[in-house]
Amino acid sequence: MTATQPRATLADPARQAELERFGFAVVPFLDPDLLTRVREAAATIGPAPDDPQVALNWTFHSQSSEHKHRVKRELDELTRGALDATLVDHVAYLTTFITKWPGPHSAFAPHQDPTLVDERSHRGVTVWVPLTDTGRRGGRDNGMLHVVPGSHAFSSAARVQDVDQFQFAEHEDAILRTHGVGVPTVAGEALVFDNRLVHYSLPNATPEPRVVLSFAVRPREADCVILRADGDGRVAMHRIHDDFYIDVLPAEQHLWEPPGPPADTFATSTPRIDAAEFARLCAAVGPAPRTVEGVPASGIDPGAFCALCGGAEGIEAGERDGRNNAQLVCRPCRQRLAQQPASRARRT
Repeated sequence: MTATQPRATLADPARQAELERFGFAVVPFLDPDLLTRVREAAATIGPAPDDPQVALNWTFHSQSSEHKHRVKRELDELTRGALDATLVDHVAYLTTFITKWPGPHSAFAPHQDPTLVDERSHRGVTVWVPLTDTGRRGGRDNGMLHVVPGSHAFSSAARVQDVDQFQFAEHEDAILRTHGVGVPTVAGEALVFDNRLVHYSLPNATPEPRVVLSFAVRPREADCVILRADGDGRVAMHRIHDDFYIDVLPAEQHLWEPPGPPADTFATSTPRIDAAEFARLCAAVGPAPRTVEGVPASGIDPGAFCALCGGAEGIEAGERDGRNNAQLVCRPCRQRLAQQPASRARRT
């Protein structure tokens, strides 16, 4: 996509410069009192009622709209002041807890987030706020975020609503071995990153869950969008309401029918970047602040597993192109969904 330079995201000009150059920045977010209140809210609300507590679980994967709306309502109210102080006139449209339960299923391999705003004129970001310190504890990683600095600027290709369609998939091993770096954080800080940034996390190798409060945000003047492949190298961009990603499950978004014609359609392509060019792009960015050398992690793939329960019954490895599982649902969970239509996400 041809893009104009989007306006500032962060109120701090120095951190804004880091966001523009590296694709991420770490900023103060929750003061100690507010961190305590957020932790108390997380404990009171608890995990989603259908979280099996065996993998990497996002609140928005839950079948319970009531639970997801409660998370958004209560946490937005608690953190609105912090968001307003940190960002320049932005709106949080998705508020979720991300829990990385201990064990091998908690890995999430390199990917980019889908295009969630019109990136030809706006920047979409995630505000990722750990409720415990992240990094290596006693030599074991509890699930800190890893990134490829500067990768948000490697391509302007639009990304449809499927994280398995990763445009740099052929470089995944090189990312895990060489180009990825860890970003340790202190509880209550916010790691703000561009939706285009390549990021991933290793399994939580500690005995305690790692909990993150995460916001997907948009500039106030921007619409939330979803992109659909429209054939012949074209993409259809549909405007959606702010609760779309709460009410429509990631595993069922392919069933969603737009209520009207797309807001726009445009041609898109993903030029191939070979290994030498990818390495050159990574090297040209230079060292990013707050990062540590990534642990060589070739072979972290835990296999195909269900996003809802962590199981694998009825799932074949070939059902995904990459190594991510956000849209895979196993046979028992599909049967359970079919038997409980009243709890299915609304397709509005």
